[in-house]
Amino acid sequence: MQAKAHNEHLDAVRAIAALLVLAANVRITVLVDFSELPVQGLVEAAFYAVTSLGHVAVLTFFALSGYLVGGRALTVLRRGQWSWSSYLLRRLTRLWIVVLPALGLTWCLDLLSARLNSEGVSMFLEHFGLPQYDHSSATLIGNIFFLQTILTPTFGSDAPLWSLANEFWYYLIFPLALVPFFDRRRWRLNAAVSAASLALAAAILPLKLILLGLIWLAGVAASMLAQTERLHAFLRHPGVRVVGLALIPASIAYARLPGELGQEFVLGLAMSAALPVLAHLPSFGAAYKASAARLAGISYTLYLVHFPVILFIVTVWITPHQWAFGPTGLAVFASVFAAALAAAWGVWWLFERHTDAVYAALSGRAASSRNGPLPGVGSPGAVDR
Repeated sequence: MQAKAHNEHLDAVRAIAALLVLAANVRITVLVDFSELPVQGLVEAAFYAVTSLGHVAVLTFFALSGYLVGGRALTVLRRGQWSWSSYLLRRLTRLWIVVLPALGLTWCLDLLSARLNSEGVSMFLEHFGLPQYDHSSATLIGNIFFLQTILTPTFGSDAPLWSLANEFWYYLIFPLALVPFFDRRRWRLNAAVSAASLALAAAILPLKLILLGLIWLAGVAASMLAQTERLHAFLRHPGVRVVGLALIPASIAYARLPGELGQEFVLGLAMSAALPVLAHLPSFGAAYKASAARLAGISYTLYLVHFPVILFIVTVWITPHQWAFGPTGLAVFASVFAAALAAAWGVWWLFERHTDAVYAALSGRAASSRNGPLPGVGSPGAVDR
């Protein structure tokens, strides 16, 4: 049982993380805060605890991205098969095939909501203390080229775009830093280009973006551990499995403690440490594998398009009302959740499912795409979200 980059349990983690982000944002927008509930029982506390894990899920995406994309890139570098053109084409194809439609959808929904209920939009933004939507050309271009949070804000209502800038720059910086160590033929040129690029990145990238890259690097390290054959028996040991899986709830509990230091990094490192254990778990059966693969397959699209859809529904039909936890509130929650999931599936069907075909057409290597990953490619991407 050899661990692979594409793994049913890692698929399940991706799927759950995307659903947690969706659930968190739907709950925040349609239900009142926990402190405002007339009854604060165990059921209510459990529901609000689960639907407050959106940021935890995003940090998990960073660890998974390092594991899947960074781990594959490092493997290709070590084999001497690195190709910048293949790597960049694959990464940009993977990113843009969803980013561009998501930006277009955001613009359309924001414009439509402003025309249908401009007062509702203003009330929503005021209620949550959010800035006005920015639809300027400069912001649009900045988001297309992953400069949000660096030179521009996120575009319109699509706030989750912030994390995509992190991932793109991790994709770029990681191989830039390593290529000189693996391509000795042009060592001086590679070293000079890498040093200049890294210095420029350090000068312009926000400190928070750089620091969160430690979680991404931890994911790369986890991928290397999972691929080390002499560790496979160790990773399958029952005790190691128990400890590895226990890291997940323990780190989440720590991240929710008030006032503790380094919670994001502890959580990200713990999630990364659990990934090799997850990758070496036995199969849970065909139904589990198929369900995990389907939900993971739309996770990237779901992450990028769910927020504009939620805000469109909320600002046009719901604002300023919010429901308490109960049958009516849960029915509204489920309805908005399902609508956002359905919209994401539609965008996935139109665009993301064609990623490999578009890459093959652009690279002129359609035959190679039928035989597995190409050099410098990486596995399903944007965490491949």
